[in-house]
Amino acid sequence: MRWTDEMKEFLWANYKGRGNQELANLFNERFGTDVTAAKMKAYKANHKLNSGLTGYFSKGHVPINKGKKGMFDFHGNKTSFKPGQLPQSTDPIGTEKILSDGYVWVKINQYPKAKKCMNWRQKHRIIYEEQYGPIPLNHYVVFLDGNRRNFDINNLECISRREMLYLNKLGFEFNNQELSRTAIQMARMATAANLKKRCMKERKSGEGNEAE
Repeated sequence: MRWTDEMKEFLWANYKGRGNQELANLFNERFGTDVTAAKMKAYKANHKLNSGLTGYFSKGHVPINKGKKGMFDFHGNKTSFKPGQLPQSTDPIGTEKILSDGYVWVKINQYPKAKKCMNWRQKHRIIYEEQYGPIPLNHYVVFLDGNRRNFDINNLECISRREMLYLNKLGFEFNNQELSRTAIQMARMATAANLKKRCMKERKSGEGNEAE
């Protein structure tokens, strides 16, 4: 995987105080990727990024199996699941849960041992696509008022990765619908202007090479 400058900036801004899985979830939501916790751990190690988390239990922590003899007995296999069999506790399709990234996810499939993205989808993305169709690659659906439980279609807006990066650099926070719409329009105009400048620069560079 090629780590772009945008991705690196995002990681440097968000690695503090977050575990590898939580950071991977945030990263995948932002960039539409499927980075694993293991890959995130390797990246942090290679770049000497310390989240500040120790991984140890705090003083006074009570073990989950305290007073429950045999809770983690691995000797028998009478209750082992057969290939493809799902435990009775498996969430049924349609189940909604708030996962570690803070968003509401909906169970859409029941594939055994599949990646989360195969069985679960974020509720706000489902609602947006029901109204407007598929979300383009590298685009995100944001809550204009910042409330991740407000699924009113008028509170959802689809923006590109470049627009999101522009808003992040400004330190903009989604907490008001009207202000958010104005900020998104500014981001779209700014990114369009930057793209136009880049195209003109590349065109001039190409013309110069042809002249040589």
